Amino acid sequence: MKSIIFILGFLTLHTNMEAQNFWKKTNESLIPEREYRTRPIIPTKYAVFSLESNKITAYLQQAIKEFTPNYLQKSVEISLPMPDGSFEEFIAWNSPVMEDELAEKYPSIQTYKGYNKQNPQITARFSLGPNGFHAAIKSGDEQVYIDPYSTEVDDNYIVYHTADHQDPSITAQTLCGTEDIPFHTTDKQKWGKRSFPEGKMEMRKYRLALGCTGEWGAIRGTKEKALADMVVFVDRANLLFEAEIAVRVVLVAKNDLLIYLDGNSDPYTMPEAGLQILGQNTTILNNRVGSNGYDVGHVFSVCYDVGGVAGGNICTSQKGAGVTCHNAARISSGIVLVFNHEVGHQMTASHTFNNCPGQEGQLSPTGFEPGSGSTIMAYPGACGASNLGAPRDNYYHVASLEQIISYTNLEGANAYVCAEKIDINNFVPQITLPYTSGFYIPKITPFVLKGSATDQNDDKMTYIWEQFDNQGSSPLGEPAGNAPIFRSIKPAASPVRYFPNVSRILSGEFDNKQELLPTYGRDLTFRFVVRDNNPLGNAAVWEEIKFKVANDAGPFVITFPTVEQKLVVGKKLKVTWDVAKTDIAPVNCKFVDIYIALDNSLDFDSDKLILVGNRVPNDGEENIVVPNNITTRARIVVKAHENIFFATNLVNSRIDLPTTPGFLTGIKENFKSACLPSDIDFQFATSGLTGLTEKIQFEVVSGLPNGAVATFANEAVTPGENNTLHLDMAEVKGTADYTMVVRSFVPGIDTIESTIYISVMGTDLDIAAPTLPDNGSEGVGPTQKYYWNPKIDATSYDLQVATSPSFSNDKLVINYTSTDTFYFSNVFLEKATIYYWRVRASNACGDGTWSEIYAFNTESFDCELVKSGELAINISSAGTPSVQTELNFTSSGSISDVNVKNIRLNHQQSSDLNVYLKSPSGKEAELWSSRCPSGAGVNIGLDDQSNEFFSCPIFTGRILRPETTPLNTFNGSNMQGIWTLRVDDVAPGNGGRLINFDLEICSNITLNPPKVSLLDTLRVHPGDSKIITNANVLSIDNDNQPSDIKYTLVSLPIKGILTINGTPAKPGDLFTQADINNNVLNYLHNAPDEDDDQFKFVVWDGRGGWDKISTFPIDVDKSYPSYTDNTQKDDRFIVFPNPADDRINVQCADQNTTIMNYQLTDISGAVIDQKHGPGNTFSVDLSYVPYGMYILKLNMGSGIISKKVVKR
Repeated sequence: MKSIIFILGFLTLHTNMEAQNFWKKTNESLIPEREYRTRPIIPTKYAVFSLESNKITAYLQQAIKEFTPNYLQKSVEISLPMPDGSFEEFIAWNSPVMEDELAEKYPSIQTYKGYNKQNPQITARFSLGPNGFHAAIKSGDEQVYIDPYSTEVDDNYIVYHTADHQDPSITAQTLCGTEDIPFHTTDKQKWGKRSFPEGKMEMRKYRLALGCTGEWGAIRGTKEKALADMVVFVDRANLLFEAEIAVRVVLVAKNDLLIYLDGNSDPYTMPEAGLQILGQNTTILNNRVGSNGYDVGHVFSVCYDVGGVAGGNICTSQKGAGVTCHNAARISSGIVLVFNHEVGHQMTASHTFNNCPGQEGQLSPTGFEPGSGSTIMAYPGACGASNLGAPRDNYYHVASLEQIISYTNLEGANAYVCAEKIDINNFVPQITLPYTSGFYIPKITPFVLKGSATDQNDDKMTYIWEQFDNQGSSPLGEPAGNAPIFRSIKPAASPVRYFPNVSRILSGEFDNKQELLPTYGRDLTFRFVVRDNNPLGNAAVWEEIKFKVANDAGPFVITFPTVEQKLVVGKKLKVTWDVAKTDIAPVNCKFVDIYIALDNSLDFDSDKLILVGNRVPNDGEENIVVPNNITTRARIVVKAHENIFFATNLVNSRIDLPTTPGFLTGIKENFKSACLPSDIDFQFATSGLTGLTEKIQFEVVSGLPNGAVATFANEAVTPGENNTLHLDMAEVKGTADYTMVVRSFVPGIDTIESTIYISVMGTDLDIAAPTLPDNGSEGVGPTQKYYWNPKIDATSYDLQVATSPSFSNDKLVINYTSTDTFYFSNVFLEKATIYYWRVRASNACGDGTWSEIYAFNTESFDCELVKSGELAINISSAGTPSVQTELNFTSSGSISDVNVKNIRLNHQQSSDLNVYLKSPSGKEAELWSSRCPSGAGVNIGLDDQSNEFFSCPIFTGRILRPETTPLNTFNGSNMQGIWTLRVDDVAPGNGGRLINFDLEICSNITLNPPKVSLLDTLRVHPGDSKIITNANVLSIDNDNQPSDIKYTLVSLPIKGILTINGTPAKPGDLFTQADINNNVLNYLHNAPDEDDDQFKFVVWDGRGGWDKISTFPIDVDKSYPSYTDNTQKDDRFIVFPNPADDRINVQCADQNTTIMNYQLTDISGAVIDQKHGPGNTFSVDLSYVPYGMYILKLNMGSGIISKKVVKR
């Protein structure tokens, strides 16, 4: 892979260089004999320039070749003319679109690439050759072409926007003959698989074998001129490929062998029919340049049946099946886009239009654009009443991007493997969307979508929101189901899109066929597409949002004001709107925000939208105070709070200052939420109007929550000063919303009543108690229903089920959040296993404490699982066949449980199938019959204890209950022998095959669980450590030895430390009865009080036997004897810190006392450490000893002082 490091800093290297200008604007009338010239392109608007051809040719010979070391820093600067007569400066380099061998044969043909000096996202590709100078400049959605003034090439050129020229040869013929290519993927569910190695977008380069028929070549006259036109064509196509998908095509070394100048001698039959030569081209290219000599093939011809056609994918055996009908000398933007369209097919992109009467080739899985569509893979201008307009937009729809990038940039895909990958150091943007899919909006109501993105290269990104719904085909403006209703709009600098556009919203035009607001309940899917527009190759990424339209909600409209109002600053205005069931399910919009829009702005992030009501109830009316913004164009906007829909009135009003003194009171935020018992403050700003100087007073009129205390920072303020309302919420209880009215007034002059809203949430979340399955439940089934008690302040509950009371991620089986106080799980639990579960209450303020841990064990069976392995049993499409497969069970026993672990079939119509299971005794159960019409086949399991009843679909691997006969019909019979699965196909015409059958059969076993005896309470002196022995706790199991009887710690003591072999224990730790017998369990009390302590455990034997959670009691009392009573209190000696982590320090404050040596022993007296002559100040290393209590003995010669030391 080539690696090109593109650092934005290099741009500064050219800022002091002067671009060379070889152009001069001229008067068209001065062109000699212009009326006799052949002009293939005459735009509606253009500028004429003359070019110093020899000088520019000589100058560009200095341009360094692309992808050579430091080529970006060594590039040249050149001025290019614009249609308005101005010049733009470009940094440029030699950028070949021919392989080296071909370029060396035709040195007069050169191509270059560049970017605008001031804006690198404006890119250009241009060429020099025997047909003159040609350039294409791309700036966002606009393109500028520079072409010779006429076919009689001299120094005169036209410069024009491509939108100002429409190629008549394109609109006069069918655009594309492509009907069905074996596309890489058209399954919407599989999309999204795109690969960005190291987070970058690589350029993928492909070798293009571009042939031509003799009829096309004859128009050019010579091979060199034909090749020069091919180069211009490819150069202009690459401008778009690079700017959209970071792909480049280059003409192969032997491409001149594919150019024919005489239709009578070329190898193409019926060249005037693109559909005919489509199937010929791959063979012709293979014969001329070799099948390994190119990656993608195409042919130019003069043909009239189609505009172009493609029939195979690049880098496959049909890679040469591509045709563009190029019937004139001109290389217009329209015909280049036809080439981009057809090569797009060859890169697996399918058509994106949804409806085009009379046109073939529609592929509905990608019909995401309404009507004809407008993007490259659509049919703009060719679909009659379903036309969105022409010409074609010069970008790919996100559906096309998805297909192309997946095929060319997915590890392992044909087109990724065969491409030359070039690292252009372009990191892909990172997208953030402020939405969670699944919400509802009302019908016939405008809405707005907004996203954001960051880019590591600091490229100037552009954004587009595109609809991604494609259910069926509907005429433009007459959608059905989830058909597309919003056209694609060109990428822009704003990440916001309004539906419909702002002008239509302000005029109330909601039924425009190009942007049709939904009028019935349906799904809506949109993709936010970000292009970074890196000049070396664009990185396009996207994220998706899905929501629904509520059939019974909407339209959401403003009902007052509906006529022009003369509003006065500081005065009250009552705004009303039709809630239209948006306040109830499924929309559930409880609150709205109210704005006054200035100058017809709908930009919610600008100062042109003044928020005058924040999170007010969605009840259809609200009094607002007119803000101090003088305008003649004010609109009211009511927008859903925390949703995307909104309404605006359709008339402008004016806002004026009052004619008499008054004042204005504004609230910085009129809504506050708090988690109790937090206090709340509201800030009030004031301003005087028309000369008011009197002080403004404040008071709470109504709505104060019970228990709250309200105080103002100032009883009155001078106009222009702020005031604060403080609410002490310490005594407020529960979760509730409050509406308060605050009055500000100047006696005898004016009064303003402001509404403020409070939402408080209670924090009583401890503790949500589990109820079922009960603590200690035995022999429960594999699927469970969990219940717990509610907490009044909770809005959700977290449920965890695990195989260990540690509840670590590797032990979690269920980790579920529910808004209910129950959960019906379809997670199948292992047999003969202990499970632990707990629950906690939560709300927006936080999480409660986890509940007490409950434990249960699952049923214990002796089971045998037999698998068929991969089968290939054919189900014929002829007649009504019956097929079967057998499994042999060798174990013998009375059946207590039968589970079909998996049945997998491929079938063209699964509802044609009836499925049966027969036991060795001949008893038969019908599992299901004639259900779930689908061509996706069958992939399910069956279990009587599933919490999911039989339902469609049946191809997703779910475990369901049998539809017809329960599997317990086999219980009680012997499991040994041949079990038969039979599949009856009851309808002719569709076939398939049986792929897999796995069956599990279980019989009962008898358990002998361990029994726990808590023989004696552990009695501990405060601060002491004590060993837990089998005199305290003893478990006996006649089938197991002490080392096989296991204890699992469920909870720890809270007043001390429990250690196992000197290591502090934690929930989920294991020890055995043998460990207890060997005295490795120790309890160290380390609390300042004498409160009793405890810990909990479960005992089990590994064979399915267990004893439910037991509580081990610990009695702490100073009356109990201490193991360290012989320690002495002597103020001469200081031992610190104590307890200690790794080291203790010893100091002797008496200069007349000398420590001769010390010993560190455990509580049994065993010496752990000792040292002679340590001095009167020293430290003792505890890092290597286990946690627990120790005795430090200090020998002064005249006596020994003992000190208790705790390692924690």
